[in-house]
Amino acid sequence: MSKVNSGVALPLWVVTLGALLVFLSMAALVIGVMQGPVAGDASETPPLYDEQMVVSLYEKANPAVVRVETVINTPDRFGFLFPHGGQGSGFLVDTEGHILTNYHVVHDASTVQVVLPNGETLDAKVAGRSPADDVALLKVDAKDVAGIEPLPLADSSAIETGQMAIAVGSPFGLDNSVTVGVSQRRGAEPAGCPSRPITGMIQTDASLNPGNSGGPC
Repeated sequence: MSKVNSGVALPLWVVTLGALLVFLSMAALVIGVMQGPVAGDASETPPLYDEQMVVSLYEKANPAVVRVETVINTPDRFGFLFPHGGQGSGFLVDTEGHILTNYHVVHDASTVQVVLPNGETLDAKVAGRSPADDVALLKVDAKDVAGIEPLPLADSSAIETGQMAIAVGSPFGLDNSVTVGVSQRRGAEPAGCPSRPITGMIQTDASLNPGNSGGPC
């Protein structure tokens, strides 16, 4: 039997050139993955954060968003009343001067005022409240908010986890503030007044600070 040699000896420069071509091909593939689809490619996906949409929604909603300021008289240990202020947010829901906010914002308040985005301060009264749901309805003179387009209430049952959430309000008393995050549906969470589960809660990771309570999202 004759012995057949199955291997073929290649010059060193051929082997080196082949390895270089393989390396360059892999590098081009990695760079293509990192860069993603080119502009105009049919596979291009929209950005997660739509800057123009946020700007447009903010400009439309902001005129109807107000800062809520309260004075609460708390008795000290000697029975003397000690006034201190509280803050929150709210938004106009109709043309009659009704403003929706959280109940805990106006809970035990002796006086309530709202500050419009233009800086005008209006006296308000609590027209309705639901402590168990932590919502309250304020009322200001309709003529003082004439020309301001109220914000319509949306269908919360249509919200899905992962949708963008945009919150407008007055955190720390800073008017005209907007934060952005995503929404997440949850089962039930305790309310503040009184502490009992409220079903159908919606959570967001948008930055919310003291003063945002009662504002639209």
